[in-house]
Amino acid sequence: MDINYISGFEVGEDDTLWIILENEGKSEFQYVYRAGKGIYWDSIKNGFRFDTKGDEDYSKWFVHLLSTIKTELCLEMRPGENLVWNNVPATVRLELLQELNVK
Repeated sequence: MDINYISGFEVGEDDTLWIILENEGKSEFQYVYRAGKGIYWDSIKNGFRFDTKGDEDYSKWFVHLLSTIKTELCLEMRPGENLVWNNVPATVRLELLQELNVK
């Protein structure tokens, strides 16, 4: 299993969730959409995105993103050293850090 480091989590104004990577990612990341779980790779932003369609249970959807990326791409996501939280509520941050096993 490959390991990639997350540079940031973001909640867009349109309730789109993003997991941004520290590196440029790999071309095969684009195929994550084939899982049919609403996750897409954006090579310009170097991140995975998911449209919550207005469901603001962000913790659930971020965990969905992490789980799908792990299962479909055999990619373990770990937080980078300078993790940025853009528009992510504090409670969601705590839940994600627990999910990523960060103390």
